[in-house]
Formats: sequence, structure tokens, C-alpha cells
Amino acid sequence: MIANTCEDMNLCMSFFEKLGINTLSHIAFEALDKFRIAKKAMPKPWDLADAAAFVEIVKEVAGSYSDYLDEKVADWKQDGRELNFFYQFAFQSQGVFNPICAYFGGYIA
Repeated sequence: MIANTCEDMNLCMSFFEKLGINTLSHIAFEALDKFRIAKKAMPKPWDLADAAAFVEIVKEVAGSYSDYLDEKVADWKQDGRELNFFYQFAFQSQGVFNPICAYFGGYIA
């Protein structure tokens, strides 16, 4: 039997490939496109202000998918899985590759 809790919090934070969130993923990508058009940029990595703006767009987009969601948008809890997913999506929608660049720079040198 697989437990619902994670031993490593980093594994709990990234659950984009779990089953049962395909509608949330669709909403997230549609909202990301609207965010990109409105702001002329993607959400900055780990930027709370951009993530909050992204979640506001998500709430607008999710209204048209109410038949496919488990809970209504108004019932989403601040610490619930839906908002957690969207904040994590916004935080990670643009990558920061400094550690990889440093590794390859040191390897090549």
C-alpha cells in the first residue's frame, strides 16, 4: 500500500505527473498562456507576486471548467491541493539553470 505522505518534502512539492490532476494541468497551461500575453513574460521563478497574479488568472479560467473539477473554485482552501498545485506551477514555469551552468563551466574548464 502506498502512503499519501512524502518522506521528502521536495517530492511532495512537485506532483505534476500524478494522476487525477489532468484538468488542473489544462487550466494551468491555459492560464499560463493568458499570463504571458497580459504580462509579456512568464512568471518569475519563485516570485510570490507573479504567482499570486497567476492564481487570479487561474480562478478566472477555472470558472469555465466547473463541471470537470472536484470542488468549485470558491471552495478551494488556501492550503488545499488545487492552490498548492497552481502556486507550484507558477513558481516553476520558468527555470533557473545557474547550478547546471556552473557545473558544466567547471567541467569544461
